[in-house]
Amino acid sequence: MSENSSDVESTPFLEILKSDMSCWQKSSKVVNKLLHSHTTQAVLLFLVFVDCAVIACEIVFDEKVKTHYDYCGTNSTLCQDEIDSQQTKKWKNIYKSLYYTSLALLSVFVVEFILKILFSAKKFLKSWVHIFDALIVISSWTLMLIMLNKEWIQFEKSKSDK
Repeated sequence: MSENSSDVESTPFLEILKSDMSCWQKSSKVVNKLLHSHTTQAVLLFLVFVDCAVIACEIVFDEKVKTHYDYCGTNSTLCQDEIDSQQTKKWKNIYKSLYYTSLALLSVFVVEFILKILFSAKKFLKSWVHIFDALIVISSWTLMLIMLNKEWIQFEKSKSDK
């Protein structure tokens, strides 16, 4: 059964669930209705703005930590070691929190693309904007996971060296 997207959007959920369609067709219609609703689009747009803000904060804190290391790392007489260490730990913790928040938001976008490809591949693959957006999100998500893995390996090595 092929119905256009306006039929899916105007059909209430209960009517879809009570119909004589197969389980896959029912779930496909329900997921399509959810993915293409105005509320879902508004929430996803809000999450994009939140992710932009998180990335901007990551950049600021990364620069703050680098500047702090450049200033205090080589000349310990300029900074008190105890305060220096506490401040650096605080900035690193904030940076890690922002990193994990950004990774979680990107994961939401990856799940959205997977659902769109699974349940409305024809519509998704017809739009080059959707494909371009998916490539950017998935490559960003993959790079963040690689960097997370690299950081975890370095942490394990430093832990085993002790």
